[in-house]
Amino acid sequence: MTDRDRQTLHQLFLVGLRRAGERGFTAFILATHARSELGLELTEERATAELRQLSDRKLVAPLQNPLTGTRWIITETGEQTLASAGL
Repeated sequence: MTDRDRQTLHQLFLVGLRRAGERGFTAFILATHARSELGLELTEERATAELRQLSDRKLVAPLQNPLTGTRWIITETGEQTLASAGL
């Protein structure tokens, strides 16, 4: 895969990630989808990092890890914070 191919794939992934974040998908689901459907090696941490990078566009994404139940949000400033139980 060339650098240009990687850049294109990354841009397409970011568009999908933004849309998924707007729909409330979790980083865990995004990482799982990227591995199974796109053949990308994407960890939950990397998916979280991608969501954080998008937060400068005022994306606020509530996330929850379905395995651990950990809930947190990505704020408008890009900070990851634990969410309240009522989120």
